[in-house]
Amino acid sequence: RTAEAEVLRVLCTSRRRIAEDELHRAKAAAANSDVHFESYFYGSIHFGIPEQVEAARDPNRLTYGLLNMLRPQEVQARLLQTYSPATIRQCLRSGILESQAEGAQARREKLFDWLRAHIPKGFRQELAMKERQEAWLTEACHDSDYRMTDAA
Repeated sequence: RTAEAEVLRVLCTSRRRIAEDELHRAKAAAANSDVHFESYFYGSIHFGIPEQVEAARDPNRLTYGLLNMLRPQEVQARLLQTYSPATIRQCLRSGILESQAEGAQARREKLFDWLRAHIPKGFRQELAMKERQEAWLTEACHDSDYRMTDAA
């Protein structure tokens, strides 16, 4: 997998967890555990998760729209409020940068390779490419404890 694919996988997993939390809140509020309610829920949100595609295939989900058991606009607002830049940074930190899971070091190396390949124009142009890449990683992308900065 590419660095981009790894980042997208981590972020999609995070969005799925956030949506699932909202689903459980909605099911409790509506006192409903029907599978078609889940389809209605996922079919009513726009959050970039695979469950939305599956939900669209369930024609029985539409009944719940008539019953007013969910306010999709409110759910959507809570999802977007929860999925903040701070949440995104935390997901990437825990899912890639600070992960101890098997294969995590290889994923970090892919991300560092990506960062090396995407140095902003104008950054330390007086240096040779190899030194410029290392300067980018150590000066701009990491702090003194070699933790990835939020700006990176």
